[in-house]
Amino acid sequence: MIRRAFELAKVVTQMRIRVTQRDIDEGVQSNCFHCPVARAVKRVFKATEVWVREIIIVTKAGSQQTYVMPTAAVDFIERFDSAMLEFESPRPFSFTLNERVRPTLGGNRASKG
Repeated sequence: MIRRAFELAKVVTQMRIRVTQRDIDEGVQSNCFHCPVARAVKRVFKATEVWVREIIIVTKAGSQQTYVMPTAAVDFIERFDSAMLEFESPRPFSFTLNERVRPTLGGNRASKG
């Protein structure tokens, strides 16, 4: 019974994120709060703030959830940040957030620097 509850909890923590062309067009290069991945995660979670680096921190209703950044998202951000967007724009893609690192409270936030 406990194992089944754990398996169900694992499934609930999975979230499919789709980075759209609009996220890409309106995303800001080298900005961990407004890059296309942050915009997509913010939209899907209906979050007040999202911070993206090696981890993704989602702030919603005064609490934070921290997730490991999937390889596909890391690769996308590297391409997006290094691209000359007038000539080469990354394409929309999807990834799954499924590994929560730890919950944190609103007072323990990532710096905006």
